[in-house]
Amino acid sequence: MAIVTFVFSCFSGDAEKIFIDKSLVGKGIGETVSDAFVSDQFFITTYPDKPKVDYGFFIKRPPIGEAIKRLEKISAWEPKTVQMDIPGPLGRRLERRVSVNTRQDMVLVWWPTSSIEAWPWSPMSTDRDRANLIVLSIHGPNIDLLAYNRTECDPFHASFSCLQPHRFFTIEQSQSGGGETTAHTSTYEIIQGKIQRISNIAIPLKILPFSSYS
Repeated sequence: MAIVTFVFSCFSGDAEKIFIDKSLVGKGIGETVSDAFVSDQFFITTYPDKPKVDYGFFIKRPPIGEAIKRLEKISAWEPKTVQMDIPGPLGRRLERRVSVNTRQDMVLVWWPTSSIEAWPWSPMSTDRDRANLIVLSIHGPNIDLLAYNRTECDPFHASFSCLQPHRFFTIEQSQSGGGETTAHTSTYEIIQGKIQRISNIAIPLKILPFSSYS
């Protein structure tokens, strides 16, 4: 995994510096990254062909005043990396996406059900196998599975709330037998270690929605 960082001017918006950090190349569990999140505390990556995540907690971080040094090489932060299995179908290629809450103590891993491509066919018999919403909890160098669930419709966007760290929103779509498309805006909340949908609004559409993830 290579990390490319762009530093932009606050006045003109022009790119002033570009850092290409290859210090983590060959250290992940997969060659192709589906999605990633990097902060000054940790990084997490997902992969399209493996139901796993890489989580790296930075043990040593440069002082805040040395901003440029913080960007040059992430290996200098001494990441302690662990690999974790996550729920979801096995033997499928999935567009696993990541969203992190404002406290940076929970990570949402999700994917559209339409992105599932069977490599070989395999049955999905348990709730864990059917899940496409995964919430992981983070405590320093430790990462644990907190909850998982499956959406009723096909999500094409999901993200945590900017105000309430235990809530996240999805935009999902469904099609009727007559070919009519409906968008669903849903609110989920993590309550007592479970993902619960607390609201859903259905909006009929005249055209198919699209996402920047497509």
